[in-house]
Amino acid sequence: KQWYQRRVAITAGGKKGSLRDGKQLYKGEKEGNTRFSVVRHPLDRLVSHVKSSGRDHEMVNQKGLWIQSAMLAGRTKRIANKADETKFKAEFERYFLWLKGDKKGTFTKSPGNPYLDPPYPLLTELVDHIIKMRRSGRDWDGHWMPAQEFCNICWNKFDYIIKLEEEPLELWYLVDKLGLWDDRLVFLNRANSSAKKATASQEVWDSLKDLSNSQITFLNKHFDVDLRMFNYKRM
Repeated sequence: KQWYQRRVAITAGGKKGSLRDGKQLYKGEKEGNTRFSVVRHPLDRLVSHVKSSGRDHEMVNQKGLWIQSAMLAGRTKRIANKADETKFKAEFERYFLWLKGDKKGTFTKSPGNPYLDPPYPLLTELVDHIIKMRRSGRDWDGHWMPAQEFCNICWNKFDYIIKLEEEPLELWYLVDKLGLWDDRLVFLNRANSSAKKATASQEVWDSLKDLSNSQITFLNKHFDVDLRMFNYKRM
């Protein structure tokens, strides 16, 4: 609201709680405000999300959102019999409780438990989960939805759209044009700053090599409009 009072309107991007319609960003916002948003390569979003989801607190936070179901779906077929499946699933559940308890004590996994080998989600599992959710129509999540579906970009009129990959130069250019140069560090030093969370480009493309041809075909189609709209490289 500090910037709003100076006639600047900023979107939250595609995270939960973002606007999905044409409503004004703030109550009483003036039509003359300068509006801008930041976009990010959708494949970068996917790889970054998987990487951060493997951290202990994120494993716990997103267990019920997608992590547990995706890992179970991707690894159960590696178990030879029902008895082991039941045992390994119970151990997998205890693993989440151990993480939630700040790893107090020692956790020992049973040999051959695929749910804990490795003990974090893989990109291939996330993509399979997205495909499943897309078919069911229950896939609203800003980490993997196409921008034209979740975003304000298609519902609101923006004066500027900045690419995350071009930060800080594009953002600094805008800040300077708006007469907010003295506030430039505030934009880039936020705890949730995208500039601090960007995944290295080569890491992204190396991670995508693990995907199957059918997964690659799906993602290219899933993000087709985003890739063309913002001139992003596709697989």
